[in-house]
Amino acid sequence: MSGTNPMGPAKPVNRRDFLKNTLGLAAAATAFCASGCASGCAAEEARSNLETGPEPKASKRNLKHPVVVVARDPGVANGWEVDEDRLRALLSRAMRALRGSTDAREVWRSLYAPRDRVGLKVNALAGIPAVTHPELAFAVADSLRGIGIERKNIILWDRTGTDLRRGGYTLNEAGSDYRCFGTDARGVGYESDHVFCGKVGSRLSRVLTALTTAQVNMPILKDHGLAGVSGALKNWYGAIHNPNKYHGNNCDPWVADVHALPEVRGKSRLVICDALYGLCHGGPGFKKRWAWNFGGILVGTDPVAVDRIEWAIIEERRAEVGLKPLIEEGRPPKWLDTASDSDHNLGVCNLQEIERIDV
Repeated sequence: MSGTNPMGPAKPVNRRDFLKNTLGLAAAATAFCASGCASGCAAEEARSNLETGPEPKASKRNLKHPVVVVARDPGVANGWEVDEDRLRALLSRAMRALRGSTDAREVWRSLYAPRDRVGLKVNALAGIPAVTHPELAFAVADSLRGIGIERKNIILWDRTGTDLRRGGYTLNEAGSDYRCFGTDARGVGYESDHVFCGKVGSRLSRVLTALTTAQVNMPILKDHGLAGVSGALKNWYGAIHNPNKYHGNNCDPWVADVHALPEVRGKSRLVICDALYGLCHGGPGFKKRWAWNFGGILVGTDPVAVDRIEWAIIEERRAEVGLKPLIEEGRPPKWLDTASDSDHNLGVCNLQEIERIDV
């Protein structure tokens, strides 16, 4: 890890220089939640006909129900290679479907402002291929740049620089281009004071608290041996200094408590789950036997709803390959029920109250 202060001068780095030969990421869910569960730069966007492909079918939306877009393109990935143009087009279609808009930039502008300093909280812990693809992270960064956010005010980050490098990212701790570094970078670190919510007492990454005003939560579609599912809510374990403390009882209530911390809840405005490849068993590390090409992304503003749809997708795949439901294995993501209760009120986990839009 370089000792450069992330706020100091450095030579700008081209977006393409960040990508280091990344290889990619390698029955419906049993009802669990109670029925009462309780929220690019235009010049750089894909220019192909894919960008103006078929719009999602209009739906009569219940504004009280959160929307989760499941956008898929079987041609977006081939083996471990990603077609970047198709991926960017897929992201644009997903964003348009999220708000029923014909202009993806309008949707981005409804969530972020040019004055924002935005963190892209990726998941690179397990390394290639079980990572948030750099291609997707940079497509999101370019979309934010397209609504007027300065490059230097967009930070791709995770717990450590080592994890990011192992995930195919190139570190850039300073300068006028997109920045990419871990909480362990010099001059960053964790806050000195603990914050508390429920059973959680942790120090938060200063990338979250001091360097950014808003976040894009970018988890991956992945099974977890203890939590059942490792998605949007659990991705914030990468923002606290002591995640090792919070894995008992299927990570319940700690996953919910971490996301309920004011800095996390207040700054996480959008979830874009990398589902190009999924892992239906054996997580959180990569197990090739249980990986499959899903060829998609999940997009939503309700993290609980996104994780509930992710759970359903994982259960569908588990049934296809002859695995038991997570509940029968004794590791249901029970923290989803906690996250949606009246004390946390982080979102909706009842499938009947979630509007899933398949693109």
